[in-house]
Amino acid sequence: MKVNAQDQVQWSKTGQRPSHLPLDTLLQHIPPHIATTFDNAQLDALEQALNQRSRSHHTVDIRISAPFWPRFYLVVLAGSERRSPARRAQERQLHPLWTPVHGLIVVGSMAVSSLLLLGLLLLQRVDPIPLHKAAAPAGIPFKHDPTSCEQSGRIWQAGECLDYEHDPMF
Repeated sequence: MKVNAQDQVQWSKTGQRPSHLPLDTLLQHIPPHIATTFDNAQLDALEQALNQRSRSHHTVDIRISAPFWPRFYLVVLAGSERRSPARRAQERQLHPLWTPVHGLIVVGSMAVSSLLLLGLLLLQRVDPIPLHKAAAPAGIPFKHDPTSCEQSGRIWQAGECLDYEHDPMF
């Protein structure tokens, strides 16, 4: 491992190895009585292996934490396949695609999508004009008697001429 100048100064002042996040995280998962037995060459080799792993780039790398569900996250990775056939077979056994939880997620997603699509289709079929026609007839100010009102195809009601065919969008 190459040590930068700042790490070298820290190392010489404290006599302790400088902190590096991937390696420190790994060492936290190793029992202390074992972690303290690693010499610098072994720590360098571990860090180099960890750095190689973290350099893998994917064409698509989306990582989302759900704010409404604190311990839930979603990761979508896509790119060219670089794993060996043996490793892929091993991972298929460790992490099978079709499990009951995955099935519920697929069925739930399909149900929500279907309901949203159905709702959108129903919204397209609703005609707002008939709702307005029944609720708000237009009064015709120039028709003052029932005869001329009814001859024009309108309705005389409560002493005024009403037009139920009036376009509310006009």
